[in-house]
Amino acid sequence: MSNTMTTDIVPARTDTPTDGETGDTQMDLANQDDVQENDPVQDELRKQLSEYYWCKSTQECIQSLVKRCSEYYEYIAATGKMALWRMSFEQYNRGFITLGSVSRGGVEGELLNLPINEFRNLVDHVIGLTTSDRLAFEPQAVNNDYSTAAQVTLAKGILNDYARNKGMDCACDSGAENAYIFGEGSIVALFNENLGDLKFVDESAQKIYYKGDIQFLTVNPTNLIRDIHIQHFKDNQWFVVRLFVNKYDLAAQYPGKAKEICEKAISTDWDNTRITSTRGEKSDLIPLFLAFHKKTSALPFGRQIFYLDSDTWLEDQHLEYRDFPVKTNMPAPVESINFGYTTAFDLLPLQQILEMIDGGCATNLTNFLVSNILVPDGCNLGVGDLIGSMNLLKYNAQAGEPKALNLVEFPPEAQAFRAFVVQRMEVLAGVNAQLRGMTDENITSGSQSALQDARAIRFNSRFQKSWANFAAEVATSVLQILQDHPEDERTGLVAGKGNKAYLKEFYGADVNMIDRVIVSLGSAYANTEAGKIEIAKDLMNNPNGGIDNRQYLEVVETGSLDAITSGPHDEMMEIHAENERLSDGQLVKAIITDDHPLHIQEHRRVVSSPDMRVSNDLKAAKIITNTLTHIAEHEQLMQQCIQTRPILASVLHLMPAAPAGAPPPKGKSAMPPRAKPPVAVGRGPSPVARPMAAAKPQARPMAPPKKKMALKTGMTPTVGLPTATPTTQPTGGPHA
Repeated sequence: MSNTMTTDIVPARTDTPTDGETGDTQMDLANQDDVQENDPVQDELRKQLSEYYWCKSTQECIQSLVKRCSEYYEYIAATGKMALWRMSFEQYNRGFITLGSVSRGGVEGELLNLPINEFRNLVDHVIGLTTSDRLAFEPQAVNNDYSTAAQVTLAKGILNDYARNKGMDCACDSGAENAYIFGEGSIVALFNENLGDLKFVDESAQKIYYKGDIQFLTVNPTNLIRDIHIQHFKDNQWFVVRLFVNKYDLAAQYPGKAKEICEKAISTDWDNTRITSTRGEKSDLIPLFLAFHKKTSALPFGRQIFYLDSDTWLEDQHLEYRDFPVKTNMPAPVESINFGYTTAFDLLPLQQILEMIDGGCATNLTNFLVSNILVPDGCNLGVGDLIGSMNLLKYNAQAGEPKALNLVEFPPEAQAFRAFVVQRMEVLAGVNAQLRGMTDENITSGSQSALQDARAIRFNSRFQKSWANFAAEVATSVLQILQDHPEDERTGLVAGKGNKAYLKEFYGADVNMIDRVIVSLGSAYANTEAGKIEIAKDLMNNPNGGIDNRQYLEVVETGSLDAITSGPHDEMMEIHAENERLSDGQLVKAIITDDHPLHIQEHRRVVSSPDMRVSNDLKAAKIITNTLTHIAEHEQLMQQCIQTRPILASVLHLMPAAPAGAPPPKGKSAMPPRAKPPVAVGRGPSPVARPMAAAKPQARPMAPPKKKMALKTGMTPTVGLPTATPTTQPTGGPHA
């Protein structure tokens, strides 16, 4: 949640003016190529637009922005929003603020403060329930031809690399945390020319140049300045983002203004415009303001200005990003207010009540844990008699015996009220006790537990949906920024064949057909222990072949579905790798142990595009030929497995149901029905002659030896399996 950065924040541009000269107005920039003389309409338009401070010169625009920043901080302080955000922040980080210890309160320090932070526990469960699933990116292309399909695969790998290795995943998680604590959480995605792979080294100028990369900055509402008069957050046309950066790093990026930058310092007064008030007169950090205006009718090219204060500015140019770089996660916007709402605000007063109850009980217990003794007058006992233990005490029975004064007994009403408050907090947050790891006596089965978890997930689905859309917007910005910087080759750790990560070089132009990205989240219910056990039960009872007892017990003991999903997952990843090679026009080899029906079904997707079938492209024809050849190979291996490898075919579930009366497959002996034992032809009793004997195992007649039967009937003996197909048709007997 911090916005303090000690690394380079903004790109250092060689074409940036450094002499303090005032920049051109927006209308001059817009019309400098084609200006019509003596056009009264255009003259009047320029006159009216010049009144808009965003269309004014750089110095005038910055002065107006500084004024609006001051108005913003005055507004959030006067309306109590700053106090609310600070209270939520401090309660969420109570253990750090109290240094993990108890403290004294009250007028004279008579109360003991015992912070039991139910608030943070509930917030963490909601955030964990939302962000527990790994982001599944689904790039959306402008068309569906075979070349674009390859870009979709590459785009997925690039986004996964940025999510796991370049900070996008952590930034999105921080946005979810800020959204639940403050009602909104924002990310600023900027292209930083000082990041990325090494481009070249200029030894003469003693400077290192990089290819540039994307930087993700998380921003809370105290550092996202906006127009306080806007009633709906989505209607904001501009934002000013405040960051705290190292002034010496900033001076190195802007050498022409190094002296002005290094002379800046945070005011010696307490800075009350931040979540945590600090004094920064000895700090190397200074505030940097990044002002962005959307592309609108008044500013068709947008505008971005980087400045330190009304006297020092660093950049002023068109908005260099295709889309607005500020992305905000606001699950519950407030009607007619330019800010967001969160359930955490409702939990704060209940947490305060809990602290009063816990503090009162802790104070009473610590003050009266050592009992006082009531001694009646005339009991003949003194203080010295009551010291120690195992003493023989004599007292005046007529006066009465001494009694302990018990002042540490908690009223049942206090305990019941505390349980009620905790329950209401769980209801408000949509997190039940079961999900928090506490057993519920009313839940007696896995189905009930799964139902409770499903309710919690459904209650917080709005927050999860908002986070998914927020992550999708950030991912879309990543691809757009890469598309707008196609000149440099980049390296990313992408997942390729068999889900194995490898370094791949790519250009921004390699994903130029991707229009946007959507994010789909896996089932949060499947990530709960109850959900995993229920899934394992369903698979165990699956009549089409489920899991065995060992796999089920492993799920129960470890809480992981890897024992069940690892095999099918690896098979699908292998199929995806083969599809990737087939889409590139390469050949793929099948083996007899493949799941042939599944491979055939999935390989059909490679040639399912209608555009590919009617295309005259040689590569498209090659893809179709190689794919159909590979599918035919699976068919041949499947047939071969059934005919020559019956055990393997049974394991792979490839045995087809034979029609009635059909001859056995070639190369495989037919198994007789179990209900009809083999009967010797021409000898022995008929099956109808002794029906009762066949029903009793102890009286079952023995069949004649196979060798003698074969000699008398002319049948060829078969090893292992009997046969009912004679080589020579006998004369006479039951079959004559």
